[in-house]
Amino acid sequence: MSTLLLTGASGFIGVNIVERLLGQGHAVVGLSPDGLPALAHAAMARLPGRYLDLIGDVRDAALVARLFAEHRFDAVVAAAAITAGPERERAGPASIIEVNLAGVARMLESAEAAGVRRLVCFSSTAAVGERAFGAASVLETDRPEPLTLYGITKAALEDLAVRWNSFSPGCEMAVVRLSAAFGPWERASGVRDTLSPAWQLASAAVEGVPVAPLPAGGARDWVHAPWAARVVEWLALEPHLPSHLFNVSAGQLWHPRLMIECLAAAGLPVAESLGGREVAFHDDLNRLRVPLSAGRISLAMAPPPAPEVAARQYAAWVAAHRAWFGG
Repeated sequence: MSTLLLTGASGFIGVNIVERLLGQGHAVVGLSPDGLPALAHAAMARLPGRYLDLIGDVRDAALVARLFAEHRFDAVVAAAAITAGPERERAGPASIIEVNLAGVARMLESAEAAGVRRLVCFSSTAAVGERAFGAASVLETDRPEPLTLYGITKAALEDLAVRWNSFSPGCEMAVVRLSAAFGPWERASGVRDTLSPAWQLASAAVEGVPVAPLPAGGARDWVHAPWAARVVEWLALEPHLPSHLFNVSAGQLWHPRLMIECLAAAGLPVAESLGGREVAFHDDLNRLRVPLSAGRISLAMAPPPAPEVAARQYAAWVAAHRAWFGG
């Protein structure tokens, strides 16, 4: 059994990582500003691993130092992030940089000093900017071209990893370049300005309200959050990594309309009708995206689940967790 520190533990991807690690019998110290939501906490308590839920801020240097003094970690997963939209960029650029970039760098320093073997952090499709609308799938070797402050912080983490690992440090740095995610435990946490169309459709299904007809555009390489958590576990604990940057995506484009079909099959039909609740895509629906290539992770670990499989699994989870949506 390994012991891991996870920041951002109460966030969407964070809770999925907690569930994966505890399900595999690991011990996790989770740090977040608000702690695990009650329903998630109850679900985690039934898993074989051990979990310590701590409330705090990754910008608190004294707290971070105390964590490394009190625990011996085999790996650190730095998942704390502010997924900012334009309004938050204008209102609070310093906090975005402090959490997304400086917070990871501070955690890396502490992990190195404590003899931790590896730190895993997160980049994003936002780091590649216009490349996401290019002619071919985005490879890990494609240089980032960020267009937003959020993307800039994520691209900087990719460059930090290259530089840091060139020193042959005791603590390796691995980066997940994560596509847009959907799946269990997604919620409006206050630090994610963009909730997935899959969550919006699931919420409408549980509430029994119709949605406006979905547009033809909006296909993306939506990645299932439990799959991303599995990759994170592998990156954190695999003895020898073939690379330090991995795209984590479905590897292909698919439209959220697939979720309507899968929700209906799970007993949660969603009607599309004029005047129904609008589903926000937070994307330019007139432009066709290309996916992050899943080739590197497929060769190194395993291929991602097919969109149909992932969507069915999420629909089944929604049907079994209506209370998560207030139903």
